[in-house]
Amino acid sequence: MAVFTKLQTVSTIADLRDCSFFDVIHHIKANFNLPDLKQLASKFGLSRHQIRRLAESKSDNYSKAFLALGINEEVVHCLSPRTRKSFLLSCGRAAQLLFQCAEVNECSIEQLTQSQLRNDPVIKTLLPSAILHTTELKSSILGEINYERVSSLPNNFFEKQPEVALDLFTKMKIRLGIDNKWPNTDSLRKDWFGVKLMDKFGNSVSKMCLYFGEKEFETHVAPNNAWDSPEFIRERIVAALQNMGKPITALPELSLKQLDAQLNNGSISSACSRNRNTPFAQLCIELFPEQNFKVFQFIGGVPNFYWRDECGELQCKKAREAIDWLTEQVFGKNSPLSKIQKLSLLGQSDFNRYKLSYLASMPGLTITQVLITAYPELKDSIVSCSRVYDECGKRLYAILSSRFDHNKNPLASALEIPLSKGRSKKWSLRADLLIHFRLLDVFFEIQGAQHCDSQHHFHSNSENTESFIAQVENDRLKFEYHEQNKNIVIYLRPDQLTLSEVLAESERQGLDLTSQRYIPIDKKQRASYLVQNSLLSPLVFD
Repeated sequence: MAVFTKLQTVSTIADLRDCSFFDVIHHIKANFNLPDLKQLASKFGLSRHQIRRLAESKSDNYSKAFLALGINEEVVHCLSPRTRKSFLLSCGRAAQLLFQCAEVNECSIEQLTQSQLRNDPVIKTLLPSAILHTTELKSSILGEINYERVSSLPNNFFEKQPEVALDLFTKMKIRLGIDNKWPNTDSLRKDWFGVKLMDKFGNSVSKMCLYFGEKEFETHVAPNNAWDSPEFIRERIVAALQNMGKPITALPELSLKQLDAQLNNGSISSACSRNRNTPFAQLCIELFPEQNFKVFQFIGGVPNFYWRDECGELQCKKAREAIDWLTEQVFGKNSPLSKIQKLSLLGQSDFNRYKLSYLASMPGLTITQVLITAYPELKDSIVSCSRVYDECGKRLYAILSSRFDHNKNPLASALEIPLSKGRSKKWSLRADLLIHFRLLDVFFEIQGAQHCDSQHHFHSNSENTESFIAQVENDRLKFEYHEQNKNIVIYLRPDQLTLSEVLAESERQGLDLTSQRYIPIDKKQRASYLVQNSLLSPLVFD
């Protein structure tokens, strides 16, 4: 149902005089169309003779006629298909519409696509022909817009339109005759763009020049002791990052040498020396507290005796801070997993990825020992993630932990299964997962296609199917081990790793996880089921 807008309910010329550009926009958003001037002239009872007389023209110039009647100029041109596009481009309204569209789509004007413009009802109605030539439209906007007539710059103008901002900055320098020596704030505010720059940078000429990469400003204005000022060092680091096209969050990934190369006078290295030989990482932590940087994030590494004290003991507070930070990076802030679950799922690869490999591989300490030392109150519950061997195991553990309570160590240790005769060394096979539920201990085996398919790519590099034969032998040993020890073991395929599938498959294999009741199934019947459902190869039971 159409919404009755102010423009839709006008009945007299006086009513139309009260309409503005925003009433036109409101009408478009509500009805996805616009009346034209000819329709309104007919509605008001204006004849063609009256239109020509008002327009002082021999032709039907409705635009001139309505302007002569005192109708708002923007409204007249928006309702006139012939003059609409040129007027909107020249007055800056088209630019405003594109800026709003870009903001909605979280991109710059240059990045707007034809589809995004077409999906905007206002642009589609007011500039339909221009959408067909998107590149020309954006070029016209960026080239023809008169920013001097705009009361305020669009939101995030400097970030979304850096090239336009730099061009306006350069033109301002020419207008004010600025070479190397910059005037004071009051002089800059005499220029229309200078006013907007001073508003953005808080009346700081220094910040403005650093933002636009003005090297001349540094040599002329910076006082002798500028590098003793934390604020000045912060500005120089920000300037160096901008020259490299890097955000502040990338600071830990950059070296002092890389940052110093972006400055032509002074260096951040010397600033570190001046500040009581403060390490670069510590300096950044102090200068950018809002970023919550950590020492161990920086590529320069941590100082001596950071992880261990002079006696070789683990610095528990620092280790705990690093591991807390790591679990947040790996699992996210809003993860439903508990503290113990997160710690249990951490692996060497997680430590390596976030530059904490030394913490996880200290001489004489395993990951489990590091965790237990850092979290002594959780000693009885922590277990190394090295006991979950792949992503499927981690996923299954997360699924079950979100639904069921468990105690003791939640993950399985190695299953020591002796080899058949002829093998000289002791060999151990491992369960994919063992969870100690409230009433039962349950083993889980996640069986990929390689357990049943000899042509699977896992076995592609082996001769005479040796790899597949070894796989079958492993599965046979594990099946017999569980049978002999009366263990509860549930076999799952990777495509069954959802809560509903795990519950259903467990029940088909005799285990009701909800009530934690297990009804043993005859060995032959169980073997037949596992083979039919591609959970084990028939060769396991030959």
